[in-house]
Amino acid sequence: MAQSAEWKSMCHELKKSVIPDLRKIGFTGSFPHLRRTREDKIELLSFLPHSNVGGAFEVGASIIFPGAAGSEESNLFYPGAEFDPKKLIWADGRIRNGLPGIFDGAFYFVDVYSKDISWTDERTHIHYSGRHYTAVTPKQSFYILNHLMANNYRLEQKADGLIYSFIAEKVASQMPELLLWFDKIKSYRNLLKFAVTRIRNPGKSLV
Repeated sequence: MAQSAEWKSMCHELKKSVIPDLRKIGFTGSFPHLRRTREDKIELLSFLPHSNVGGAFEVGASIIFPGAAGSEESNLFYPGAEFDPKKLIWADGRIRNGLPGIFDGAFYFVDVYSKDISWTDERTHIHYSGRHYTAVTPKQSFYILNHLMANNYRLEQKADGLIYSFIAEKVASQMPELLLWFDKIKSYRNLLKFAVTRIRNPGKSLV
């Protein structure tokens, strides 16, 4: 899939402003997938496009315990599968974590519009409500902006020439809490406790 000019610019800024600090504390690998081996675990970080639409990315994290390979306690998505420690990525972990982002668990580097939504599932009769965010790239703006405004979407973020450095700063400011999470998860049991806490408190809780 071809990368947009905006995503290339965002990656360039992340490589310049965020990745060097991660290298200094032991993370290796090629962007967008980084890994760090400490004690009996491999810590994984990935910078991933949020959707096929473009305009946003997520920072995901997971931990693999290679000494428990072949069992669920490895936290591998496929516990019995063979793996190369130097090629592991965030998605290889079954229990995962990530940065909370700015909107909807992601970091948007283009214009962002939002709308409060509410609906009831006709089959289950369960009511849902929340806020829907839409990334609007420069190429999309001409085609969908009138539609968004007609449907009561409101502007949440206007991207300008400083958006990439602004987003990189947001990523850097959230990273210490995620690094603390890596420090605290020393065993698969710790990871299970984290998973239970996250279920009880929906959202991307970190520590």
